[in-house]
Amino acid sequence: MAQNSKYVINGVISGNYNADKVYLISEEFINGPQKTIDSSLVNQGRFKFEGQTPEYSVIHFIKSADSTSRTNLTPVFLEPGNINVTVSAEHFYHNASVTGTANNLLLTQYSALVKNVMDSVLLATSIDWTINGRDDKKEQVEFPRRTKLINKRNLDIQREMVSRYNNQVFAPFMIYWEMRRDLPPSDLTALYNQLDPKLSSHPYTILLKDFISASSFAVGNQMPDFSLPNHEGKEVKWNEFKGKYVLIDFWASWCGPCLREMPNIVKLYEECKDKNFEIIGITVDDNKDKWLKAIKENNMTWTQLGDMKAWDSHIVKLCNVSAVPYTVLIDPTGKVIALDLRGEELIKKVKELVTKK
Repeated sequence: MAQNSKYVINGVISGNYNADKVYLISEEFINGPQKTIDSSLVNQGRFKFEGQTPEYSVIHFIKSADSTSRTNLTPVFLEPGNINVTVSAEHFYHNASVTGTANNLLLTQYSALVKNVMDSVLLATSIDWTINGRDDKKEQVEFPRRTKLINKRNLDIQREMVSRYNNQVFAPFMIYWEMRRDLPPSDLTALYNQLDPKLSSHPYTILLKDFISASSFAVGNQMPDFSLPNHEGKEVKWNEFKGKYVLIDFWASWCGPCLREMPNIVKLYEECKDKNFEIIGITVDDNKDKWLKAIKENNMTWTQLGDMKAWDSHIVKLCNVSAVPYTVLIDPTGKVIALDLRGEELIKKVKELVTKK
């Protein structure tokens, strides 16, 4: 965490830059919405940004204003100190160098190591083709082998850097940004446990923890705690529903399959609402008016929750929801007992549960 500390970014652009400005861009989460927070004039290929470092050191971007740039974003950890950035007018990403502070040096080192892996494998391929000639049939086997080799070597680099620099923001960033899709939850948990405790409250560490929880979300899990505003804006907590069978229905007003499924949910609610059973609708909408209209038009009289963050909603991520409609069925102890049931299969399952003596 950095408080009341100043950053200074000194940048150099080589080549023919066809614009007079560059921009400093912030990003919500990782790969989230971006916004411009500052701009700098470019004078003879040089630019400068300075200001107070945000509470947490996170990735920002220097963005090219040149429409002819083939890549236009350079990632930079905004952290205290003097940060030196070197880019080319054609590529603000490829071959960029960001140095001067710890996490930026680590990011630049990582990029260099990954590039070396790619270059060495491509060189080996070129040598093989030169000596033996290119065989398209053989290449059907060799291309997947090379891809697997590159991925393995990159993963080895990532593991080593996370382990060695586990007290730097770079570590949770690297796990979440590069490694989360390649490793099972058990391996991600082991890496998470290596992180220095001082990083526990960092946004990247929290994102990683939530992702691990979501990746592990399955039948047999306890439903994670959450709270969301209802259609009237009142905050509703999950623990208010414990002790009953609960169906959580993830849906959206723009989702045709969701709305086609809704008569089944209406039927289920009417038949089982007085039998220790509740439904919670959670929307992935980002437009409240359309959400409220759909609730009314489809006679959805059960609890409806939504924070209008769409796929960025915390509970959507915790439950690993990647498409809607999606349902989670929970028993009175809070344990998940079924996922993604629909139609008559859903109605049959719920009726079996609520009529058990």
